[in-house]
Amino acid sequence: MVLASAWHAIATMRQRRNRMMIGMGFTAFMGILTIMIHSSMDFNLQIPSNAAYFVVMMALALLARYMPAPSGAVRRPPPAARKR
Repeated sequence: MVLASAWHAIATMRQRRNRMMIGMGFTAFMGILTIMIHSSMDFNLQIPSNAAYFVVMMALALLARYMPAPSGAVRRPPPAARKR
């Protein structure tokens, strides 16, 4: 489940065009990676707040990949491509 969530975060960064969703994917991946590294040296996930944070980061990866982009945050074309 952890690796699948990390994969969804990476796929979000590669496939989405909305900057906010790309940022959410990056945030989710970094959060998952940080907790995985910290858990390799310590029993970090035995603390309920850290376990809840980890579950939220995994859910954020899925949301960033499949949630529709907000209507106000649509990515615009570059200024040279806009018609006047």
